[in-house]
Amino acid sequence: MIILDTHIWVWWVHGDAHLPDHYHKYLEIHEAQGLGASDARVITRQILPNALPPIVVAGSLQIPAAILAEASLRFLGLVDPRSLSWGGMLNQAQNFLQQAWWMPFFPGAAIFLTVLSFNLAGEALNDMLDPRARTSGL
Repeated sequence: MIILDTHIWVWWVHGDAHLPDHYHKYLEIHEAQGLGASDARVITRQILPNALPPIVVAGSLQIPAAILAEASLRFLGLVDPRSLSWGGMLNQAQNFLQQAWWMPFFPGAAIFLTVLSFNLAGEALNDMLDPRARTSGL
């Protein structure tokens, strides 16, 4: 789990370093400061509305990726077998596929619904926070 957390953190730091249109946003910040806007106003009006949506989208995609990675590693038996996991439940259910179809179905459905819910919540937050979608009327 520490390896997964470290990998996700490195991806996040590297992914946010290349935000699009950073040069134009930099000019807008200097223009606002030149017109006498306070630092708090520049942060709330210029920086946060443009920086928050990419961070929300990255977070909403990384949580399901971590869930799938953990379930996959546990299914393959590469994680502590004493820890409880949906991947471990799927691994144990392999032996009973023909006798009890519900044993792999419910953990698999739980993984699917959890990942889907995080993706849909991230998309909803992105639509709500995206300043370009608000201005274009979408």
